[in-house]
Amino acid sequence: AYTVTYQSDHNGNVTVTNEMKNRSKVYAVKNWLPLPKAGTTVRLELKYKATNGTWKSFPTAAYVTLNGEKDTAPSKPYYEYEEWKAVWEDIPEVMPDSLLVNGKTQYTVTESQPAGYVLESNVEGTHQGYPEFTLNNVKSGAFTVQKQWIGVPTEQQQNVVVGLWRTTGEIGDAQSQKVLNANGTQRTATLTKENGWTQKFTGLPETDAQNKPY
Repeated sequence: AYTVTYQSDHNGNVTVTNEMKNRSKVYAVKNWLPLPKAGTTVRLELKYKATNGTWKSFPTAAYVTLNGEKDTAPSKPYYEYEEWKAVWEDIPEVMPDSLLVNGKTQYTVTESQPAGYVLESNVEGTHQGYPEFTLNNVKSGAFTVQKQWIGVPTEQQQNVVVGLWRTTGEIGDAQSQKVLNANGTQRTATLTKENGWTQKFTGLPETDAQNKPY
């Protein structure tokens, strides 16, 4: 929905302005485990869900770069309002070509991955009645897997596909869970004679959001 205003000048020219009604806000919180070194920055972006189900950038991308310092004189309605916290103000409740839930556009916050860290989780909640996304970054690690053949003739050794799991407890316990790709499928690797029956998984969180090691 739009609010329409008309303004004419002394030459009789009329300017028609359409402005989206009903404005909203979105908040984001950046958590680090452990805290990064001084000078670290991370760029967040506000996106909305289009009618085709994909997350879409604004016509002018709505970026906020966090550096751990409050913006005292922001030049845009989206900025770092507290240390490692962002807000996007004066955004439309309804964006054109967006997927509506309860009559409102759905928003999310994404980030550009900072070096040495990985996004462990992105949790949606609320702050002062508005959506708030908490992005938890932990140190990035790696895990190497190797297949050993014992008593199996070489000609019978075939390619092996392995799936990656993780837990903060004991291997195989109720807390064990698949490690997923961005598309929701399990991370896997194929072990072959050509790669020495060895593969390395990288970009893995070393801990969960509560700092418990995997």
